[in-house]
Amino acid sequence: MKKALTRLLTAGMLFRSLFFPRLQAQDTLRINLDSCLQHALEHHFSIQSAQLQREAAAASLQAAKRSFAPAISAQWGGALSFSNGESATYSNYGIEGNCTLFDGFNKLNQLQKNRIELQESELLIERGRVGAVAEIVTAYMAALTGEERLVFLRRLLNAAEEQLEEGAAHLQAGRLLESDYRLLEAEYKKTLCEVQNSEIDLEEHCATLRRLLALPEHCVPLPRPLTDEECTVFEISPLDTVLKQAFSFLPDLKINELEVKMAEYDIKIAKGGFAPSITIGSYAAYFGGQLSRTDAGGLLVTNGNVSSTVSLSLIVPLYSQGQLQNRVAQGKITLQQAKLQREEQRRNLQQQVESCHRSLLQSINLYNASRAMLQATEAHLTTCQAQFKEGVISTTELLQQQERFLKAANDYVQNKYACLLARKLLEIYTGDF
Repeated sequence: MKKALTRLLTAGMLFRSLFFPRLQAQDTLRINLDSCLQHALEHHFSIQSAQLQREAAAASLQAAKRSFAPAISAQWGGALSFSNGESATYSNYGIEGNCTLFDGFNKLNQLQKNRIELQESELLIERGRVGAVAEIVTAYMAALTGEERLVFLRRLLNAAEEQLEEGAAHLQAGRLLESDYRLLEAEYKKTLCEVQNSEIDLEEHCATLRRLLALPEHCVPLPRPLTDEECTVFEISPLDTVLKQAFSFLPDLKINELEVKMAEYDIKIAKGGFAPSITIGSYAAYFGGQLSRTDAGGLLVTNGNVSSTVSLSLIVPLYSQGQLQNRVAQGKITLQQAKLQREEQRRNLQQQVESCHRSLLQSINLYNASRAMLQATEAHLTTCQAQFKEGVISTTELLQQQERFLKAANDYVQNKYACLLARKLLEIYTGDF
């Protein structure tokens, strides 16, 4: 019996000394929430991608501005020819320029659209920041939940070890039934299993946090416990105030509004295809002369000269096989879709904010109730453990109380961090992060 007990306790202690420190064997990084958010805003992949998109939009805007300038090109030509024993060489140089005077305001409309695209790209960066913060906060709270739950589980595991050792002594002395000892043994194994699984869950949460922070694979970020001030739930603003702040801050609605404006400019650009275009051009050339050599050995020289032309062209579209009409029709459909998406996004965001606000109110009530329950069950468990040592209560009664305490601890941890998460998400929606 003593050998079996020793093997059981040794296996449990060996696992606890090897498994969770598997995280510690790597480059463990204790990091608080503010540091997580700061690091994520600098290294998050979606934010970096949005920043590249902004650079592309800025380049497109510069190209649209340059399209108003005239197009200028230089030319050079030369030739050497042989025919019927005669040879000739000549060269010419020229410069050409053209400028569109009127194109149905297409360039102007395209310029305005590119400006809106640049504004949208900046809002996409802001949306990436909001999304990154929400992901980090959610992952951080999940890791904190797992870590605090482990505190309670390890405490129960230590108590289960002591009870198992005492139970073995009482069993040898004949003061404990073997069936009761088997219950203590099963309770220890169950608690050990929960500790092991919770440590695996915590490792998974840390891996998720590492991915979101774009940290190296060998680095393990562990959340630093929140301070009492951070765990305090401040006064909650009324729902109407929260919605007003969210609608004025959240970039999603602003992005949808810009997409509606871009769809309107697409229609203007499509309609511009029906308008005539007027282009002015000029060309200046210098003919470098020609040298012709005959069979008789004579050389004929043609002197160079300068020539220039100025042109004005008018192009009126008459028939485009319905392509222009189709572009206008497609643009109108895109505009209607953008308006529908804008309304749908507004309703979805309103529902999210309202749900988060209600969740915070509910989680505050649950947190207060579960905290009171935890304190009560903890005090009662301490009493039961003392009574069990004295033989006042049975093994079943002790284990039942330990089960109630574990449930109360789980409820407390879940409600506590659900409350903090809802508060943080509400701050994100209103731009207070």
